[in-house]
Amino acid sequence: MVVVGLQAAPAVSAAHVSDKQVTDKFMVKYPGGGQSGDAATYKVYKYALNHFYIHTYYYNYNKKTKKYYRNGASDWMDLKKITANKIRILSPPMEGKPYVDIVYTKHSVTWYYWNDLRKQLKKG
Repeated sequence: MVVVGLQAAPAVSAAHVSDKQVTDKFMVKYPGGGQSGDAATYKVYKYALNHFYIHTYYYNYNKKTKKYYRNGASDWMDLKKITANKIRILSPPMEGKPYVDIVYTKHSVTWYYWNDLRKQLKKG
C-alpha cells in the first residue's frame, strides 16, 4: 500500500449507514488484548460495487462473566474506487484530518474487500 498525503473529506454519515444493508459482519478476538481491546466486531456496509463502509466496535473481556462487553471505542473505514486503478481508503482523523490511503488495483472495491482486506482484518 502507498500512502498519499492527507486531505479533508467527510465520512459517510450515520444516517446513510443505517439505510444500507450489512454485507458482512464478524468478530476478531485478540489473545492478550489488542491495541483497542480484547476483540473487535466489523460491520461492512455496501453502497455500490465500488463503495464500502466498515464500522468497527471494540470489546474487552470480563473474566468473571466470561463475556465480551463494548468498551466504547469504535473506528471506521470508507473504501471508494476513485479511478480505474485506485481505491481510496479513509480512516478516522488523528490530528483533525482523516487518514487517507491509496491502493493501486484494477479490481473493484468488492473484489478488494473479499480477496484482500477482509483477510487482513481477520488477522488483527
